[in-house]
Amino acid sequence: MASNQKKGKPRPFETRYWVDARLARPITSGFPKAEEGSIRGASRVVALGYANKVQCIDRATGKVLWTVKRGPRVPGVHIRPVLVFRGDPD
Repeated sequence: MASNQKKGKPRPFETRYWVDARLARPITSGFPKAEEGSIRGASRVVALGYANKVQCIDRATGKVLWTVKRGPRVPGVHIRPVLVFRGDPD
């Protein structure tokens, strides 16, 4: 358990994972300690094909900080390219 959760404070960021691009709502969410550390992990999750889209939301304002989306498939390569956007591109 993180030290700020022991004090009753929620973590400042929420990471939402869309597994299926056709869904309107995310399947799961996580609460990283810092924005910088979660973007690397989100890119890896999308590149390996576990999720189609990952977004980081500032919980205080509800604003989307960044979005990682799956790029077009490249023939002969098993890892998908990722597209990183500031904010929400949709």
